[in-house]
Amino acid sequence: MKALLLKDWYMAIKYCRVYLLLAVLFMTISVFSESSMDMFYIIYPCLLCGMIPVNLLSYDERSGWIKYSAALPYTKVQIVTSKYIFGILCQLVMLIATGIVQAVKTAVAGVFDPIEFLFIMFTVLMVSALSGSMALPFVFRYGTEKGRMAYLITVGVICAVSMAGNSIIAKIMLIPSGTALMSPVFIIIGVLIYFVSWKLSCTFFKNREL
Repeated sequence: MKALLLKDWYMAIKYCRVYLLLAVLFMTISVFSESSMDMFYIIYPCLLCGMIPVNLLSYDERSGWIKYSAALPYTKVQIVTSKYIFGILCQLVMLIATGIVQAVKTAVAGVFDPIEFLFIMFTVLMVSALSGSMALPFVFRYGTEKGRMAYLITVGVICAVSMAGNSIIAKIMLIPSGTALMSPVFIIIGVLIYFVSWKLSCTFFKNREL
């Protein structure tokens, strides 16, 4: 498993540098945004990071590594699991980086609210889990070429969720004690989404002919 994660790490460094550039761009814009916690600039980078495993899987297929992996001492479940672990690690790193920027920004502005901040971070993590969770089962079932439609649909969902994030979360924030009550719920939802997606991907990939 460690070797699979290390392989994905090397591939991400080489092929996914654009995500780092986008993250820096969005975090820079968020600093100068008029809103103290503009959800678009927080959600979008995390959602994109959720798609990194899909891109890495595409490179695996192009290079023939997927077929070659059948000769390696790894099960299909381990290959699927490594992509999901790498995806959540990318999302967490991006979330932490974005969270630090937003925490410093709101603290300097004198409007930092720790409960609201944690609520938003948990919400973003739950929403970002949707991106990879939606596309990966289709990609593991049909391959990246045939699963391209699922990829395109997911990209559309990313844009829609990013734009809707501000209004949805703003309404929830108006509910009394909403932040304290909803944070654990969002964590549970995010975990369930990721788990169901992982189980589907494992089942599809095990039944797929390489």
